[in-house]
Amino acid sequence: MSYGVRFGISTKIGKSGAKLVLSESVRSFCSTLTTVSQDLVNDKQKTTFINLNLMKTRLLFILSIALIACSSITTSYDYDKTVDFTKYKTYNFTEEAKKFGIQDLNRDRLLAAIDAEMTKRGFTKSESPDALIDLLGKLEQKTTATATNSGGYGYGRYGYGGGFSTTTVNYDDYTEGTLFINFVDKGTEKIVWQGRGTKTLNETASPEKREANIKNGVSMIYQKFPIKPTK
Repeated sequence: MSYGVRFGISTKIGKSGAKLVLSESVRSFCSTLTTVSQDLVNDKQKTTFINLNLMKTRLLFILSIALIACSSITTSYDYDKTVDFTKYKTYNFTEEAKKFGIQDLNRDRLLAAIDAEMTKRGFTKSESPDALIDLLGKLEQKTTATATNSGGYGYGRYGYGGGFSTTTVNYDDYTEGTLFINFVDKGTEKIVWQGRGTKTLNETASPEKREANIKNGVSMIYQKFPIKPTK
C-alpha cells in the first residue's frame, strides 16, 4: 500500500530549504571565491580601460565554480499539528519501502540512513510498530543553458572601442531527484509527517560519495522531524 496519494504526491519514478552540510575545506573554498569576486569588482573601479567582456567572463566563471562546489539540497516538510509524536516508540518500513524502486545498494544505504536517524531519536525497530515509514521517489530531467560571448571590446589603432562578438549557447542535461519520507500512524494508516528532499543527482559518483550523499540528504530531511535526536 502506498501512502503518497493522501498528500497528492505523484509516485511516478522518473524529478539548500536547508543546506547540505559542507566540509570545512569546501566552506573555506566558497569563502575564497567570494573574496576573489570582490577583488574583481575593486579592479573594475580602479582601472581606466577595462575589457568588459573579459570581466564578465571571469565573474561568471567564478560564480559557476561556487555553485558547483557549494551545491545544496532543498528540503521541506509537513505534519499534523494535532498529533502527539511522543506516543510513537517503535517503527518499521512498509513492504513498498523495502522494495523501493532504486538500485539495491542505494536502497540499502537509504534504509540504513533512515534507521540511524530513527535510532538517534529513541525509536526502536519492531515487527509490531506504532508507526510505519513509507518512501516515494520522483525523478525529473532538466536542461540548463549557458551563453558565452567572444570578441566585443578591444584596443585597436584608434583607441579602445567595440567590435564584432559571437554568442555560443551550451546546453547541459541533468537529473533532479526528490525523496519523500512518510511517517504513518499504524493504527489510522494516515500520514502524520512527511519530509522531502530535492537535489541534482550525480550518477557517476563513487560508492563512498553515494553513501555520503544519502546520509547527508536523509539527515537534512530529518532536521524538521518533530522528535529531536536524543543520542
